[in-house]
Amino acid sequence: MPRLILLLVLAIAGSASVVGATQLTADWTDIQGRWREDVRPNGPNRMLEIGLLEIAPCDVSSLCGRPVQPDGTCGEIVLHLRQDLAGEVQGVLAIDGRTMAASAHHQNGKLAIRAVRAGLFRRALPFASTFRREGPARCAEGVS
Repeated sequence: MPRLILLLVLAIAGSASVVGATQLTADWTDIQGRWREDVRPNGPNRMLEIGLLEIAPCDVSSLCGRPVQPDGTCGEIVLHLRQDLAGEVQGVLAIDGRTMAASAHHQNGKLAIRAVRAGLFRRALPFASTFRREGPARCAEGVS
């Protein structure tokens, strides 16, 4: 029974954050573009190992991220971000068959993405990577 209550609370909290999503604001332009993952690890965290990531709007209230292959082709969407009412950038990252809660922070010209595997009763180190801007988005318009 306590597990069911916990699952219900998490479901309600998740739906509230989606309902609270707002339209993209001007500061989201800082996150859009192509980003190269730094090769050094972030302390004890595991790196995402995405390599080159392109972030572009996928609708009026969210951004989507796609890996860019070495030949320049754009992969499928792996990152979906929304800005909640508090201004935090939250979303979902799906790589290597894992779907994880993700957050993104832009500061001092760098983009930090952190992802945590879903696991109610298990402790796990988060995945975290820092990216440096490599240029504007170049994949086809509209990544939806």
